Amino acid sequence: MNLFGFYNTYFAQVLKKVTIIISLCWLLVSFPLSGFSWAANETMLKGNEYFQKGNYQQAIIAYQRTVKLNPYHKIAYCNLGKCYQRLNLFDKAEKCLKRALELDPDYIEALNKLGMVYKYQKKYKEAWKCYTRVLEINPIDAEAHYNLASLFQKKRDFERAISHGKQAVKINPNYVAAFIKLGNIYWESYRDADKALENYKKAKEIEPGNKLVKSSLAEMYLQKGLIKDAERECLEIVNLGPLFLPALQQLIKIYANQGMYEKIGPLCQKIISTTPSDNDIPLYSSVLSNMIALLIDHGMDKNAATLSQKLTSLTPSSKTFKAYLATLTNLITLVFDKKRYEKAVPFCKRITTLVPSNKALDSYCNTLNRLIRLYFNHKRYKESIPLCQRLTVISPSDKIAYYQLSIAYKGMGGYKGCVRAATKACQKDSADEMCWHILEKGILDLDWQRVGTPLRNDCSKRHLEMAQQYLGLGNTILAEYEYKKAKQLNPQSVPVRLGLAKYYKGQGLLPESIEELKKVVELDPENMEAKDEIEMGWKQKTTSPVSPLLPDVKKRRVAVIFSAKNPVHLEIDKIAEEIIEELLANSFTISPVAIKNIQTQMDNTGLNTVNNLRKAVQLARSLQASYLLFGEIQEEKGRVCIESQLLNLKGEKLKKGSKFLHVSRNSDRLTKCLAYLSQDISNFFPIHGEIISSNRTNVTINLGEKHGVKPSFICDALDTDGHKIAEIEIITVNNSTSQGIITTISGRNQLSPHNRVSLRKGQVVKVEKKKGGKAEKKKK
Repeated sequence: MNLFGFYNTYFAQVLKKVTIIISLCWLLVSFPLSGFSWAANETMLKGNEYFQKGNYQQAIIAYQRTVKLNPYHKIAYCNLGKCYQRLNLFDKAEKCLKRALELDPDYIEALNKLGMVYKYQKKYKEAWKCYTRVLEINPIDAEAHYNLASLFQKKRDFERAISHGKQAVKINPNYVAAFIKLGNIYWESYRDADKALENYKKAKEIEPGNKLVKSSLAEMYLQKGLIKDAERECLEIVNLGPLFLPALQQLIKIYANQGMYEKIGPLCQKIISTTPSDNDIPLYSSVLSNMIALLIDHGMDKNAATLSQKLTSLTPSSKTFKAYLATLTNLITLVFDKKRYEKAVPFCKRITTLVPSNKALDSYCNTLNRLIRLYFNHKRYKESIPLCQRLTVISPSDKIAYYQLSIAYKGMGGYKGCVRAATKACQKDSADEMCWHILEKGILDLDWQRVGTPLRNDCSKRHLEMAQQYLGLGNTILAEYEYKKAKQLNPQSVPVRLGLAKYYKGQGLLPESIEELKKVVELDPENMEAKDEIEMGWKQKTTSPVSPLLPDVKKRRVAVIFSAKNPVHLEIDKIAEEIIEELLANSFTISPVAIKNIQTQMDNTGLNTVNNLRKAVQLARSLQASYLLFGEIQEEKGRVCIESQLLNLKGEKLKKGSKFLHVSRNSDRLTKCLAYLSQDISNFFPIHGEIISSNRTNVTINLGEKHGVKPSFICDALDTDGHKIAEIEIITVNNSTSQGIITTISGRNQLSPHNRVSLRKGQVVKVEKKKGGKAEKKKK
């Protein structure tokens, strides 16, 4: 062997060995990868099986294993997104579909599914971008056109929706869902039954056994009055099996409208024999709800009760909880609208037994509050108590829950429950005036406790402290109101009577002051302060001049009606009406229509609430009121706003300023707003008084601070025929009289005692300085 041959043989052997080593390495590397790829595909196929069966949770687990084995498996990510979409977990669906598109930006199925997710999230612009991107990649993608039709239907752009729907069926003539979509758009948007029927029939030609197509056809036949055709389609669906609830609902509707009640019973039995899966509970409960309402309308109470029992026996998971709760709530609302209150009892009971998850807790509490408001509006206080009690269990620290429970007990006459719940509400927030009002109303109206009990005494002391506080601030209107409330709650309280007597004395009301002091001596014979005050009062009364004549005041009969807009405290409008009635009791110009009379008239006319001006005017006129004060209360956190207007029901035009706005942020915000409102409407109407005495320039009239007179106000002096003869500017004001000067030269000699005067409310004299430094008076 030569040297060249030796090297050839040597290198051949080396090359052979290297080749073997490389092959072994490749096998070692590639075998695990192919094994992983095989395992990933196996788990994905398993996930597909779960998905087809509707078991989305198991499908998610399988797909998650797939992407763990192969992080670049775009189909698995897309399928994960589809599962999350079916479970309404749109954020997770979006994340998975975006990951699939990162792996393949032109992945059409992922783009279509992501667009659907965006549509459910109401991100319509992003959805449109996804679908148009699909059409850029493949202009003849039927699914993208179908999705655009759905999107434009949602946005109420029906022409473009129909255009894309037609494109979808043109590309794919066997696209059943697109034909159904076109039929739905024609009917729901244009009420074109003929074109809707045409598209449904085309869908039936493609899939004769499609239940949704048959159900849509049946509905169109019903709309066109083709009862037999509708019945035929529904019966075909029922015979196809398994149970298709919309078809049964349509059949029951057909038989009920045709009076074929004997055929409804077996259908109801078919429905209740079905046990829906958790995913089907929303649809199943919704259909049951519709059928129950239909049967109640037709007086088929027995069949309605059968379906009601089935509906209330359903047990939703956390996933379907909100949908089930919404169905029960809507059914209760529907039954209330029909005034079939007794039919709502099982649904209300079922709601109180539901146990929400932490995520659904807020939704559950909001539903309870909504239903409580509904029951209160219809004055179904007794039936609302389980709802209120449930709310106190769910939210034990919420004062509003106990406040609402106290109203429910008060409405049904349960004094102990009312006081117990209201006391807890006050303990949660001692500054909440509405809670205190209900507590005191329960004590006074139901009068279960006797005078002098610790609870009544505590409430009375609270009002006494507030009265003294208001008096110190110079707010005599609220001071008098609080003194009277304190006296009402505890008429045997010496400090309350003594405080009220001093208040009356300070206002120049000696007879009223003496009467209160007499009562103090009656309660406490050893009270020397009261005895001394009585003696001083008698001396002052005997030495004082004869009391002036009372002013000639014409009282207007005014109906006061409030409406609350999204109130925090339910029935705050009724509380406001009660408070302002007490505040207007001493008005010199207004005689308010009693709240009891308003409530009786509402009951007689079947009116539950007055939430707009038209209803308020009708109610006020039926009570023969001359004027209506209608106010809207807006309650926000930390403040109350009352926007009100005064209307003349006789058709006469009111002067400017008949609209009022009051806002308060104090702890007593409602009472304070109402006090100012009562003062404003009392001062709105003119008061006629008389001249007590007069000389050449000065006069004294029998109108004072309690009549709304203030310094700088203007009075018109009138002759016997009611013509103006002079003007009087008020200088000093006492409680029941005022002194003024005559500001006009003409008519001075005609003024004498008993001349009538008319107070111009709100008109004052404003002093302005001229450039020369001299002052000039102007009326404002």
